[in-house]
Amino acid sequence: MTNGHRIDRRNLTFGTLAAAAVAALPALAEEKLKIKIVNTQGNSTMTLQELMRRKGYLQEFGVEAQITYVSDGSKLMGSLLSGENDICMFSGFG
Repeated sequence: MTNGHRIDRRNLTFGTLAAAAVAALPALAEEKLKIKIVNTQGNSTMTLQELMRRKGYLQEFGVEAQITYVSDGSKLMGSLLSGENDICMFSGFG
């Protein structure tokens, strides 16, 4: 016992994990989140995508995006369901 605080296995584990998390923060801040975005090739989609690029929204949140355009909704849904892409942002599918 030290200063009225008991050091047991649980407190030691928690302290070690907390210290490791704090030490990892700078490395996590430098690493970007990589996502694969799929959209259809409509005018509104392309306009919104360009607006998002110019405003720097993805960079602001540390996201590195690989964007793929497909010709129709069935190809879009197929790529999402197969896991080929992670998200659809501007094609009417969430």
